[in-house]
Amino acid sequence: MVTISPSVTTIIIGQTATLTASGADSYTWHTGSNQSSIDVTPTQQTSYTVSGSRNGCVGQATATVTTTCTNASAQAISTTVFSELGPGNCSVKITGSGFGTSMIVTGPDNYVYSSVYRRAGTYTTTANVTKPGTYTFTVQNKNACGDVFTDTRTFLVTGTACQ
Repeated sequence: MVTISPSVTTIIIGQTATLTASGADSYTWHTGSNQSSIDVTPTQQTSYTVSGSRNGCVGQATATVTTTCTNASAQAISTTVFSELGPGNCSVKITGSGFGTSMIVTGPDNYVYSSVYRRAGTYTTTANVTKPGTYTFTVQNKNACGDVFTDTRTFLVTGTACQ
């Protein structure tokens, strides 16, 4: 009788499970492998089948590996406005630091500045603004299933815009 012993039956997308067949002298997995064990990294729930033979008898077994997503935290850590708008200072630098994969600064008159990163991490983005008002710094992070997590901070740019 052929059996499959999975190292785990549920994995987070991107992780690997090892499937080990036993009860036969030779094995053939539907993946084409002839090893007694295979490592699998499915991106969705997947069933794996192995055929095994011993003394001319053939048996078959199936195991299913289920996938799940992790929560992906997003954190807006800090925002800084470096000066005040006014005569001789028509643009001020603002920075936002956070943990995620994208950072977006929005403000008056449909102002938008964004930075996008391939991997989640702690990053700082810098923008120059020319209008006073309330700005929003939003950090986003996406998990392997596409769920988006956000964290937001608001800050005020003071002074008078140059004419």
